[in-house]
Amino acid sequence: MIIDGMSLHNVTELEPWEGARHGVMHRIPRAVADRLRPRARSISQGSAGSEIRFVTEAPTVHLYISILRGSCDVLVYRGDLRENHHILETGRTACLELNTPPGFAGLPDDALAGRRFAPQVWRVVFENCVPVLHRLDAHGYTVRPPLPAELPRRRWLAYGSSITHGSTATRQVNSYVQQAAWRLTADVCNLGMGGACGLEPEMVEEIAQRDDWQVCTCELGINVHDYGVEEFSRRAEHLVRTIRARRPDGRLALITHFLFRAHLLGPDHPGRATCDAYDTVLRNLAAAHGCTLIEGRQILTHAGGLTGDLVHPHDHGMQMMGENLARVLDPLFPT
Repeated sequence: MIIDGMSLHNVTELEPWEGARHGVMHRIPRAVADRLRPRARSISQGSAGSEIRFVTEAPTVHLYISILRGSCDVLVYRGDLRENHHILETGRTACLELNTPPGFAGLPDDALAGRRFAPQVWRVVFENCVPVLHRLDAHGYTVRPPLPAELPRRRWLAYGSSITHGSTATRQVNSYVQQAAWRLTADVCNLGMGGACGLEPEMVEEIAQRDDWQVCTCELGINVHDYGVEEFSRRAEHLVRTIRARRPDGRLALITHFLFRAHLLGPDHPGRATCDAYDTVLRNLAAAHGCTLIEGRQILTHAGGLTGDLVHPHDHGMQMMGENLARVLDPLFPT
């Protein structure tokens, strides 16, 4: 999404907000979000690594932003280099002063190139919050969106539960999605829905109609054990058929349950049986429709990577997952 020379990444629309020139940055269009499961309607507003990106020759710019709930870490980057860290509180409009790093002066043009983002690209990255974009003041200098050559060539969309959302990582940058994206040199849109990955038809259609991904991963099952195997199978098949039909040029990968408490129980435990049955559904769908199958327990391989709830990974577990997933996804991207 482009507005006033800024590119809004992992943002599909701006909702007008009193006192803000631009408005609330939504990952999911409000018309879609309002038709999801009750929890998903609010979770979908969370930013999960949404970014404001722009390029300018201005030595100093001022960016005015706020958030609607709680507090939020905001990380500022120039290209891949982290430049600053801010903590925003609800009810206060923050003015972020962005100054060209003095150390950049005199460097050869290619000194900082070659990773993901060109070093002239300002990136303001929101953790899990509901951000509001007020305005950018470049003091008369031109502001433009990054060019394709200044951005990662690889594009990935990740849909899934709170594990994909990165809710238990200490920072969004430590989530398995961001850890894998760094290793893949990919740009990622995170559509994780903490506790609310419901495979709703509206959400499936939103993913299928988008043209901003080459690889789409869907981590499915753990949020919908209440559906039962038959309903889960119906919804998962609808997801696969819809995305494959609308995006035959894209690569779709299905991820079975990551290692969690049910896998530590005996094979006859009811929770384990549900988990195994759901994973069998995904294996069969992948085989029938030519999707890539990713076994979650080959991504998170040890329970030591989990938090005390035995469901969500901590930072070290997320790092393990990012490393393992990057190796699996790497050959799926166009050469």
